[in-house]
This record gives sequence, structure tokens and C-alpha cells, in this order.
Amino acid sequence: MFWRVIKYLIELSLVFSIFIGIALAFVGVYFFNRWTKDLPKIERISDYEPKAVTTIVADDGTPIARLFDEFRLPVTFEEIPPKLRMAFLAAEDANFYKHSGVDLTSIGRAALKNFLRKLGFTKFSAQGGSTITQQTVKSLLLTRDKTIERKVKEAVLAYRIENSLTKDEILTIYLNEIFLGLNSYGVKAAAWMHFRKELKDLNLMEMAYLAGLPPRPSHLSDPRNKKDVEVRIAYVLDQMLKRHMLTSQEVTEALKQPIKVYTADLSTVLDVPYYSTFAMTELEEKLRIINPSITSINPGGYTIYTEVNISAQKKAEQAVKRGLRSIDKRRGWRGPLVKVTSDELEKINIVNLKSDEVYKAIITEIKGKKLKVRVGDFVGVVDLENKANSWAKKFLTDNDETTDILPESILKSGQIIEVSLPSSNDQNPIEFSDITKEVNLNLDQTPEVEAALVLLNPLTGAVKAVVGGYDFERSRFNRATQGLRQPGSTFKPIVYTAAIDFLGYTPSTIVPDKPISIITDSGDVWEPKNFERRFDGDITLRTALQKSKNAVAAYLIQQVGVEKVVNLAKKFGLTTPIGRNPSISLGAAEIKLLELVSVYGVFPSGGNLAQRIVISKIVDRNGQVIYEQKPKLEKVLSEETAFIMTNLLRGVIQYGTGRRVNQLGVPVAGKTGTANNQTDTCFVGFTPEWVAGVWVGFDTKREIGQDDMAAASVTAPLFLEFMKNFLAGKEPVDFAIPDGVVPVPVDINTGLYSDDHNAFIDYFKKGTEPIAGAVDTRISKDYLTSDDF
Repeated sequence: MFWRVIKYLIELSLVFSIFIGIALAFVGVYFFNRWTKDLPKIERISDYEPKAVTTIVADDGTPIARLFDEFRLPVTFEEIPPKLRMAFLAAEDANFYKHSGVDLTSIGRAALKNFLRKLGFTKFSAQGGSTITQQTVKSLLLTRDKTIERKVKEAVLAYRIENSLTKDEILTIYLNEIFLGLNSYGVKAAAWMHFRKELKDLNLMEMAYLAGLPPRPSHLSDPRNKKDVEVRIAYVLDQMLKRHMLTSQEVTEALKQPIKVYTADLSTVLDVPYYSTFAMTELEEKLRIINPSITSINPGGYTIYTEVNISAQKKAEQAVKRGLRSIDKRRGWRGPLVKVTSDELEKINIVNLKSDEVYKAIITEIKGKKLKVRVGDFVGVVDLENKANSWAKKFLTDNDETTDILPESILKSGQIIEVSLPSSNDQNPIEFSDITKEVNLNLDQTPEVEAALVLLNPLTGAVKAVVGGYDFERSRFNRATQGLRQPGSTFKPIVYTAAIDFLGYTPSTIVPDKPISIITDSGDVWEPKNFERRFDGDITLRTALQKSKNAVAAYLIQQVGVEKVVNLAKKFGLTTPIGRNPSISLGAAEIKLLELVSVYGVFPSGGNLAQRIVISKIVDRNGQVIYEQKPKLEKVLSEETAFIMTNLLRGVIQYGTGRRVNQLGVPVAGKTGTANNQTDTCFVGFTPEWVAGVWVGFDTKREIGQDDMAAASVTAPLFLEFMKNFLAGKEPVDFAIPDGVVPVPVDINTGLYSDDHNAFIDYFKKGTEPIAGAVDTRISKDYLTSDDF
């Protein structure tokens, strides 16, 4: 009986053990599959796709921005210099090509030294025994938790890599993955971050520096730990010498080589910030359409080709800065600064003084009308009697009222003011090392008013420049692409186009510039007034546009119909909501400058609306084009109407509110626009090849100034300065005349046919032109002035 029980228990134990074994096996398989199913599948080197930097470039290939989660620039094995590979092997895993993924000798040696260190033998530094394979595996896994799951993953992945890849391929992954301080991952990124060099340009000392970083990259890349860095460099070179990777002479020569280490440069935007950030927004939208699961930084590695022209962009930025400073000075001087202390001023390190920059300065001495100031380490003199400083005699109070003052009467030693170099120093920045005497400076101030500028090619849709404000660092809000502002009279060409297309009007059509009352849909009575506060009676359509007559624009929209004008505006590319109100004829609707510039592009392009191009191409890390946008034109207006509107807008420049722009000296057309109370001022102008638009105003609805702050004297000059610089050296082109229009000599005042040899040549659609012998049936013109043009 006893043995029978024993036998039964043994059998039961065996069954139970088998059951437990099977259960554990199932559990093991379950957890194994669960833990390893998401492991990186790297069976060949082409499977390795690390996160990489996405680079945005200008139209000439110059990088303007980079996007990254981890700053990594992947390279192939062949692109890594042999001596750099040797340096890492010597420092991290000299037996890499001999072991099978785990180096037992290294592990034993490291364990012994760590044990002796714990016993108090401090001459032995703490060491790890991980091979390059193990370090590679660790870098490929998402976490560094010391758990069973982590260890299983690490072992499985190490086995897979060692059995699937060659040693060269494993080393390539390692040298692309390893963290080397300053947020740089991989040797190419580290070479740029630490030395601003390409891998092929590194000297032996710099290679040893990089190879010495892995144990403590953040510590060793800190400039304060220079001595520790020198120890690591010596260690790497010594290991390379011991392993016959270098000769004694090479080490000696290496120690003589210069090494200059840079501080961290983690900037995303490298240049032209307003355009760069605009392109970034467009990029994410396009990638979302291509594949919702990818972003610019995951997996990254894209090259983004944009249409920005850096030269044009810089000229636009310069024009905005200069223009705003001039406008702001016309408003008046705001006096010395009160928000900056002398202690804060001491911290400002100015290496050189440049034109187009405003600097904070502390007054150290006042003698009559001369101020002695200090700007950083520079000593300067501001002569208040200088004509360039006379603007400061108009003082602007906090409530935007002005009063006359003598600047010296409110200035004291110790106060902080703003200054700049005279314009004569435009091309000659003053460097501190060049100073032999006091620098002549002018009183200046950072403008409060803001601006935006857009340059576009109407024939291709390429957006070549975007400036969203005075200073990107001050405000990153892009007023060119995000701001909704009233365009004022720059909206009128849409109304005039509707009159020509829907009503058959011509430049000679007589329209009434008279008081007008319109009952809106809400039942209110709208009675628009002209800017110059007078009415000229019956005038030609041409004269009405040249003088920007508000009453005529209101009359035209009443004749055409608000709905047709709104639909035409949408057809021309305006996407922002436009109210069904006759006041839109005067630019009451809020729109974006970028879209307004596109609208004007319809005229010089012969009635074609060009699809805007910011990003022309996206190329992935393998050189495959995954997105490309080529010029696309949509016919939205007849060629004849487009040319007639172009010719009318040329009249605005030659005889009307945009006369100042005539100084450009090339065929140009455009329109000024000023919102009520000068809260928004616009100018959009174009040549046969380019369209540019400018907006000036405050971010909040606030009056820029009095009547002398209309668009003709605010935005038009800014446009003129930019276009002068941008078009310099370019051969001027005239507007092409389509076959469907005919030139006819007319009387500029009546619009009737004229056989006078001084008659004005205007253009008409065939069949609508004035004919000889027609009689003027208009009312008497006795009220017209003699200085109409």
C-alpha cells in the first residue's frame, strides 16, 4: 500500500511538472512574443532608418532651416574616415572584429576593476564591459529600464544583429546612433555641432575628441571641463598607438594640431525666419496628405526645396526695417527708455556696430546739445543739432498726441536711449578693433508700428519673399500669411474688373463722383466719403481709379451687385470670408496680404491665377521625390480685361495716388489702399514679372497718424525702396499687349476720341473703343480743377 501511494504521488508529480512546464512554456512564448514583436527589424543595413534632420533649403540650395528631434545626419560606412572609425574602436571596443557580440574578456576585466574600486582602490576607474554591438542595441531600444523585459529585448536584438549584419554594418549603425553631446547623435552631426566641420575635414585631434565623448558626452562637451577632455583625448591617442593604429610620429603631430570647439547651436531656423517658419507650416500639411503617420522629424531626413530667394528676402527685410523706422520717427519721439536698466545694458556684448540696427546706449555725459554715450564697449557722440536728429523735436505722448520739445531738455546722464549708425556707414560696419576715436551716432528708436511684405512671381506662383514683421525675435506672428487686415482701396481693382467684365465698362466710361446713399441689407444708410473730402462730378473710369474715388467704387458695386464682386474675389483666390456688404468696395473686408498679392498677379499674367508655390519639392533620405509642385495656372479672367486693368493701374502710378512709385523707372502698375483713420495702409504693385505687396499698421486697430500717414506716403515708399533694390541690374520688361485690344487717342478728361497730337493713348477691347465724331453729352465740367493729373 505504501509503495502504491508513493508511486501514485510520483506519477502525479510528473504529470503536474509536465503541466507546469507546458504552462511556463506557453507563458514564456507569450511574453517572448509580446516583448519582441515591436523590436526593430534590422535584417539588412537598408532596414536601418534612424531619425534624421530634415533640411529646408532656398531656391539656390542654401539651408534656411533644419527640423529634428535628435540632431542626426546619417552617413554610410565609406563616408566615415578610417582613422575616425579606428579611434572609436580603440576607445570603446578594440576586439570588436573578433568577438561575437559579447566580449567576455572585457566584461571580466571591467568587473574586477569595479570590484577593486568598491574595496577602496580609487586608482581603478569605474568601467563598463559593453561591446559596440551591445551599445548599438541599447541605442536602438526606446528605454533604458533595468528590467527583465529590457534584458530579453537586448539579448534578442543583439543576436539578430550579429547574425544578420556584417561587422562593418554594425559599426555604421553605432557611429550613426551614438549620443555625442550638444543634442548631436552620430559622428557627422557631432562633427558639425562641435567643430562646424564635415567628417572629411576633421583632423586627428578632433577625431580623438569625438571618440573620447561616449562615456560622459554631456559632461565632456561642457567647456568648463576642458581638463577632462584633454585626458580623454590623450587616452584615445594612446590606445590607438598601443593597437598599432597610429605611429608615434602621427601621435606627436596630432598633439600639435589646433582644436576649436564651438558651443551648442540648437537653432531650428538658420536664416530668413519668417519664410522658414511659413514653409514649416506648409510642410506639415503636405506630409499629412502624403502619409498621415509621418511628420517632418519622424522619421525625418527629408530635403525640402522652397522657392525663397535669399537675396530678395534680405532686401525685403531691409526695406521693412528702414521703412518702419522712418514711419515711426514721423510719428514722433517717445523719449528715453524706462524698461532697460544699466545693469542689463552691461550684459550686452556688441562686437561691431552695423547699419540698419538700433542699439541701446547709456548717456554718460551731456554738453549742450551733444550727448556722450556708451554702446557696449563703444563710446559714441550724438549731436542733437545734426539734421538727422531733428525728428526728435516732435514728442509723442502715451495717448498718441504730439508736442514740440527740445530733446536735451528731458535727457539726463544715466538715462538709456536708442541710437544707430548714420546711413553713410551702410556698407562699413564698425568693428571694435578698428576704433580709434568716438563713433558718431544718431538718435533712433525701435518702431512700434509693424509691417508685412510679400514678393511673388505671377507667371509661376513662386513665393520668393515673405516678411511678417519688423523683427522675428520680437514677434513671430507672420502678418503676411496670418494677419487679417483691411486692404482699403487696394480692393477696388476687383470692383473695377467686375464693372469691365459684367457691365462692359471701358476706361472712358463716364461714372458719377457724387454723394451717394446706399441702404444696406441691415437697413442702415451708408454714405461713403472721398478721402480728399470733395466730389468731382462726372469723370471717366480711369480718372476715378487714379484718384481712388470712394463714391465711384460704391456706385460701381451697386451697379454690378455685391454678390458678383464677392464671387469674383473668390475666383481670384481670396479664401477669407467676405461680407455681402457694399462697403467691401472700399476694402472693409479683412483679408490676408499673401492672398491679395496673388489676386494682383492675375493682371500681369494675362488673366491667369497662379497656384502659389512655397515648397516646390520634397525628397526623402533615399533621394526619392515624394512630392513635387510645378507651376499651375487657372484662367480666371480674359486676357483683354487683364490688360485693360493693368493699364488702368499703370495710370495710378503715372498720374494718381501711387505717383511716388513712378520713380522706379520701369513699367509698373499698382494701387494704394488706406483704411478708415489710417489703421491699415496697403500698397500692391506689379511689373510684368513680379508682384509685391506691403502692409503697414499696428497689431491692434490703432491710428498710424494723421492725413500724412496714408498709403501713398507710408507703404508706397517702402514698396519703392524694396523694388529698386530687387530690380537693380535686371533688364526691364514691358507689359505685352494682347491682340484683342486696340490703342485709341483720347481726351484724358472726357475719354472721347481725340485727334490732338498730345492726346492720351488708352486701350480698349475691340468694338468698345471711342470713335471719331462722338459728342460729349455729360453735364458741365466747370467744377473740375486744373491739377487733376
